[in-house]
Amino acid sequence: LSKLVQAGLGVMALAMYNVMSGDDDDLDKIPPYIKQRYFILFTPFFDENGFRRYVRIKKPQTFTGPLMAFEMIGQSLASYAKDGKGKDFSEQDMETAHDSFIDAFPFFVPFLDEFVALGNRSPILSAALKTFGNYDAFRKQLVVPEQGEMSIYMEGYGNPKIERFYKAIGAATSELPESLQVSPAKSKAVAETFITSPTNSVVTNLAYQIMDVVTSGPDGSRELSKRCCH
Repeated sequence: LSKLVQAGLGVMALAMYNVMSGDDDDLDKIPPYIKQRYFILFTPFFDENGFRRYVRIKKPQTFTGPLMAFEMIGQSLASYAKDGKGKDFSEQDMETAHDSFIDAFPFFVPFLDEFVALGNRSPILSAALKTFGNYDAFRKQLVVPEQGEMSIYMEGYGNPKIERFYKAIGAATSELPESLQVSPAKSKAVAETFITSPTNSVVTNLAYQIMDVVTSGPDGSRELSKRCCH
């Protein structure tokens, strides 16, 4: 697994070089099936049609999916550093990456327990897994089972186990772009990765009650209802 990560970092560096040394159009002109099967290394030379020449390096089939992820991350970082906009991947690129991940999934099965154990030992990794992977490694369940069926700021709104102030935080972001909205369910899950849950700590329980009271006044109730139930 560590060797895969090391290889991934090398692939990321290669992808960043390709973006920084040319244009996004250069990559877009290469057929998806070639990008799926080969690493691309651009050269400083052009052919008679004005296309940049490149060297193809065969990808190991088992690791194609994970390495494509590193590749796309490298392209995004380099594009952002270059023009401040980031890389826009085509629908075909995303489908190719998805298919590659599905093909590589059997390789990761033996490591699933290792990932879970690592997530439980590292609060930061556990929080990242809950936020971006929607998975609670400790409880071995999805944080938001219905993810994608509602707006992000509504996730967990109907769950009585999620305190009111988390829902108020989500409601306060309801007018923001989806990428900036806060999920009440994930907020609670991430917060309790770093602090003791209210059922196990008198201090946390008291703090939760105070914050619930602050957001449960007449104005707060009306605003929360208006934003989450319109």
